[in-house]
Amino acid sequence: MNLSFGSTRGRLEDQRMLTGRGRYVSDWNLPGQSAGHFLRSDRPHARILSIDASAALAMPGVLAVITGKELAAAGLKPIPVAAPFKWSDGSEQRPAARLSLAHEVVRHVGEPVALIVAETAAQAQDAAEAVAVDYEELPSVTTAAEALAAGAPQLHPGAPGNLVLDSRAATRPRPTPRSPRRRRW
Repeated sequence: MNLSFGSTRGRLEDQRMLTGRGRYVSDWNLPGQSAGHFLRSDRPHARILSIDASAALAMPGVLAVITGKELAAAGLKPIPVAAPFKWSDGSEQRPAARLSLAHEVVRHVGEPVALIVAETAAQAQDAAEAVAVDYEELPSVTTAAEALAAGAPQLHPGAPGNLVLDSRAATRPRPTPRSPRRRRW
């Protein structure tokens, strides 16, 4: 095997993954293991009026239905920003809280609204269909240009005009190439 500088090297897991011998988390079957399924919003922008999980909780194998309201009450903080950047004027990035589960408002189709935990994945999926979410529709837009337009529906209170970050790539002069160093053996 040639491991010289610049040569490609296959990843260690490629052979087993490409030949069907890979092991995934969904392949595991551990004692006392449970499964989760996220119920996701079917609305682009709506206020959550109520979530009724009583029918789901009565189903066989269902262990819990967790909502954003419960996470907020337990003190769970929003997901932190992975790479906080400064605005082009040097000010801080605007806060747009990303919650693990939607609380009070959904802001996009597919946003997780509840987590159903059950003894099996099939039971969790079935129970998700029994969770009743009552929404109040809010105005929505479908493009970034519409979201940035004056008068567009506001998604996050901390990001006026729906703009979280306004940054420009810094342009720096390219470094001058250095002359190659000679090695002395």
